[in-house]
Amino acid sequence: MDADYFRERAARIRSIMEECHDVRVARFLDELAKEFEERAKRNRSRSDPGAVAVVSGIYAQMNTKGARTGVRTYAAEGDCLPGAPPGFTWLFVRKME
Repeated sequence: MDADYFRERAARIRSIMEECHDVRVARFLDELAKEFEERAKRNRSRSDPGAVAVVSGIYAQMNTKGARTGVRTYAAEGDCLPGAPPGFTWLFVRKME
């Protein structure tokens, strides 16, 4: 599933949440929407070297053919991803605090 799918689902949940009168259900829907928004951030396609990391976590280096090279790095949210050979990209693997 791609980032657009998760963003669309989060928007639908938020619109349903506006009509909800039960505080517990509204809180649950808010948490669910936040999870979809977080997944939308994580499911972006590959990031270029030097791009800003949108989520703190482990990123794997991908070669020009889309295969993992075995190189991994940690990047905090807002940090720039490290350099890589021409045509290589970084793929978000998993979240870490």
